Amino acid sequence: MQNEKNLTPEEVRSVITSRERKLTPAQIKSLLTTQLQSMGFTPDTAPDDVYYKACASIVRRILKEKRRHFMADCKAKGRKQTYYLCTVSYTHLTLPTT
Repeated sequence: MQNEKNLTPEEVRSVITSRERKLTPAQIKSLLTTQLQSMGFTPDTAPDDVYYKACASIVRRILKEKRRHFMADCKAKGRKQTYYLCTVSYTHLTLPTT
């Protein structure tokens, strides 16, 4: 794992924003290794909860980058933003339970 090349932020951004390309297992491994190192761990010494936090951080970064790219695309094409409202019924909370 030490001899693998870590992805640069530009490479990560290009893979994330591309609709056709997907992250390869080697790229995911590189992202995870880099994230673990930034948290002060190596893949061999990191406990499970640190792996979980590192994975969550990577997924959050990917989703933020995809959203940023999507919003820029929408703005460039002049699309309107749609908001969805979900209704919730609390009737069952007010009914007597006998």
